[in-house]
Amino acid sequence: MDLTRDLTIEDLGGGAVIEKLNYELKRVVANCADINMDATKVREVILKVQIKPNEQRTQAMVAIITDAKLAPLIPYPAHIFITEDED
Repeated sequence: MDLTRDLTIEDLGGGAVIEKLNYELKRVVANCADINMDATKVREVILKVQIKPNEQRTQAMVAIITDAKLAPLIPYPAHIFITEDED
């Protein structure tokens, strides 16, 4: 008899997965809109779900990890003087 329970992504952490994904998505969209960032770089939203069952396999600890890979700042060219003028 199959005693496993049907789970959905919405069930994990009482909805925390969706909340964490939304947070990272907002970061990515803000990064895309920032004129100081490279417009053509690919951004990523990352979701990792780690599940560690107990020995009886009746429960499991779940770690929900989210992250975002954002575009870096566009380099700003500037000049510096290395030597002083000789008078």
